[in-house]
Amino acid sequence: MFYYKITGSIEINDYTEKLIDRRNGFDERSGIETISDELFEKSGHKRFIFVSSVKHRGITMGLVSSDNSKIDSFIKSFISKLEFKVSDIEYEEITFRVCNSLMRDAEHSDYYSCTEDILHSFGVDILKENFRFRTFGTEETIFSTEDTQAALESSTCFMCRQPLTEEIERISSGKNKKHVEGHPVHYLIQTDDDMESDRVFNVLVGKLYENHRILSRRCTKIFLSEDSKPDEEDLACWYINSCGGTILINLEFEDETDSQYASQTRNIIHKVCRVMKTHSKDVLTVFRIHGQSEKIKNEIYNKLGHINIVEIKDSKADAADARAYLKKLAGKKKTRADKKLLGQIEDGKMYLASELNDMYDMWYSNKLKSVVFPQYKDISSVKSYVAKEKVRGSAYDELMEMIGLDRAKSVIKQALDYNKAQKIFADKGLIADRTSMHMVFTGNPGTAKTSVARLFAEIMKDNDVLSEGNLIECGRADLVGPFVGWTAPMVKKKFKEAKGSVLFIDEAYSLVDDRDGMFGDEAINTIVQEMENHRDDVVVVFAGYPDKMEKFLQKNPGLRSRIAYHVPFDDYNVDELCDIADLIAKKKDLVLADDARAKLREVFAVALQDDDYGNGRYVRNILEKAKMKQASRLVAMDYSAVTSEDVRTIVASDIEMPAKKAKQTRIGFCA
Repeated sequence: MFYYKITGSIEINDYTEKLIDRRNGFDERSGIETISDELFEKSGHKRFIFVSSVKHRGITMGLVSSDNSKIDSFIKSFISKLEFKVSDIEYEEITFRVCNSLMRDAEHSDYYSCTEDILHSFGVDILKENFRFRTFGTEETIFSTEDTQAALESSTCFMCRQPLTEEIERISSGKNKKHVEGHPVHYLIQTDDDMESDRVFNVLVGKLYENHRILSRRCTKIFLSEDSKPDEEDLACWYINSCGGTILINLEFEDETDSQYASQTRNIIHKVCRVMKTHSKDVLTVFRIHGQSEKIKNEIYNKLGHINIVEIKDSKADAADARAYLKKLAGKKKTRADKKLLGQIEDGKMYLASELNDMYDMWYSNKLKSVVFPQYKDISSVKSYVAKEKVRGSAYDELMEMIGLDRAKSVIKQALDYNKAQKIFADKGLIADRTSMHMVFTGNPGTAKTSVARLFAEIMKDNDVLSEGNLIECGRADLVGPFVGWTAPMVKKKFKEAKGSVLFIDEAYSLVDDRDGMFGDEAINTIVQEMENHRDDVVVVFAGYPDKMEKFLQKNPGLRSRIAYHVPFDDYNVDELCDIADLIAKKKDLVLADDARAKLREVFAVALQDDDYGNGRYVRNILEKAKMKQASRLVAMDYSAVTSEDVRTIVASDIEMPAKKAKQTRIGFCA
């Protein structure tokens, strides 16, 4: 499809003076609409021309055409039928959006009553809706010969130069044809450097247009990601709109086959390839993918069938080329590449353009700050600020205040440091990636497994690692269904509920404990699958007794391999239990008298003789009972004698000493 904006000057006489100045000139204007309709019918519905506006003795018109032939004669034919003379006629190619704006002006000024019918006849009326309710990103541009020349001049040292140079030679060696007879090849640009990708694209389309391989200077860029929901009808409409021109398909996908987006990614690629093949003779398609996206490339190739693709791929530069490239970048800024810049290049190492660009940008930023504008030399960079930034949120402070839990604190700090490193060192070659954070918490009751999981979820939310930061607790009853076919949907529902949060599966071994071959096996298999699908937005924490959890993991090797951290929660010793008592008392605004502290040590020493005494939960229970005994003690006192200090203080008599368990004697019959 071709869209043109036409401008001219109206030769003024008495009639045209009245026409321009008159507000209610509908009769004359309806005559203009009649001329537009007559020529549209005469062209076989291939070309439509209309008046958009008449202002200050100038006229603006629009033209829609399904091909670019006979444009001059068609414009002259329209102007010759008008009741006034138009001179100084010029026209230029425009985008659909600009043409649609001209049509709206035409309707507003009553120069044409219903342009939507015209767009429908050309098959592009859907685009008006697509601009308003986008299911994917689009951008239209009109490239110029200057763009191509600038890209060529800057391409001497960029990393795609060899395959691009070879393709330019192929394009230039062919005989120029007056009419495009289809496209022998389409293109795939594979690089992580957006600037380089743009240069390659500008060179390609410029050379193809120069050699009449494409007829339109209009390019449509379509941006597709995992969140896109493209409809094939919409995609087909954009291809119809781009007939004679170029479509750049930006596939902004990560190269992961096991992520939750894998099937969605394949579905999008399949739709694009089906539409692209249908219109491959009329529209040149250029795919653009990330430099390391080999799986995405293979998916495209598997669906294109007979289509021929020329790859323009980012290749690595050796040390000599890398230094030459850095010198060229510095030369554009009229600065000298010093040892500090060039010294970063190591002999024997290969470099991508994106790495060299980042290296140069950091060097030039420091040079601006320290040499060109030395008054800013003491200002820290944003990266320095990020590196020094402390962990955000009260949940982290609460965790650090908790007694013991050294291993749990260390694991959470590792996760936060990894996330910070992704931000700080991306420009030094650290590949952005979300590592799996699934965990196993093992420990006896009361060792704070659930409390740590809750704080962990909040900390990850406060520091932008998880989006929601909730703790979704569940057990066997929430994950295993009573009938065939119920279990998998139940598991998937829980993972959906836990999106952006932590899924805490307590007593995980109960899923399969003594139930081999039952629905618990289906639950585990589905959990393993969902852990992989949701590795970017759900952290699964399995919790339970140490010995049972070990047997559970031995039963499920696939599950063990997906767990990144095994975090033991040890039983507390007497000193730690006393510290926990102090912490709980502090939070409840209580004071433990010296004799109360001494008695608590005796209480905890006795409690430790029982394997299942309850750890931190036991401490809380002891203090709650102490509060109740304190209340009885206080109400028995003379009200006037009770001070505010008495109300806050727990004394030894408030604390109940647990009874020692008697040794059990065996009762029964013996043979």
